[in-house]
Amino acid sequence: MKKVLLLILIGAVITFNTACSKLNSQQDNSTSPNQTENVNQTETVVSKDTSEEKAEVEPETKPEDKQETKPEVKPTTKPEVKPATKPITKPITKPEVKPSPKPETKPETKPSDNILNSELKSIIEKIYTTSEVQLPKTACTEVTKDNSKYYLGTDNIEFSEALASEPLMGSFAHSLVLLRVENTSDIEKIKAEIKNNVDQRKWICVGVEQENVVVDNIDNLIILIMNNESEKLHKAFLSLAE
Repeated sequence: MKKVLLLILIGAVITFNTACSKLNSQQDNSTSPNQTENVNQTETVVSKDTSEEKAEVEPETKPEDKQETKPEVKPTTKPEVKPATKPITKPITKPEVKPSPKPETKPETKPSDNILNSELKSIIEKIYTTSEVQLPKTACTEVTKDNSKYYLGTDNIEFSEALASEPLMGSFAHSLVLLRVENTSDIEKIKAEIKNNVDQRKWICVGVEQENVVVDNIDNLIILIMNNESEKLHKAFLSLAE
């Protein structure tokens, strides 16, 4: 019984569904062409309106955006920085310091070391060497009271010692006499006595001129020179006091 009822129910459902589907199809077919036209017209109007709007509303033509040509920026050339040349500093040359010459200190001549205090013969030899006068061979003779007139021209002179140097041969005019006196206060008087009395032509064949007769002194030592080169001998005698 139940099965029969179930089958009847299923059949009723199927029948109902079939009827509904037929009804829907008829409604679809009964749609008038005016409706389709209206739809099409609506579509065209819409399309026209949109086209007109498009025509009316044209996009603003933006001005051509030209790229601004920026001025060519050349890289600034930095000035060439030359390294500062340091001035050449020459080493300071110190002035050459020469040692100041020490003053020449002559050794003190003691009375015993002074040539003027030597023997008369040594003094005569020193005069000859210093003067460099060319002389023949000479000999020294002691002057005494007895022979003083020959060598000095007078025998009125007081002296403590005297020595004469003359050539061995009498053909050469030369005579040198040294004498020491005790009283120096009488030196000028003694010199004048000799100068006025000496014989510059005592040799037989030769003689010297008066201007070549020299009488001088250093302290208490008196010299008589008769020679044609008496000036050189006189300078050599005076140099003994330097």
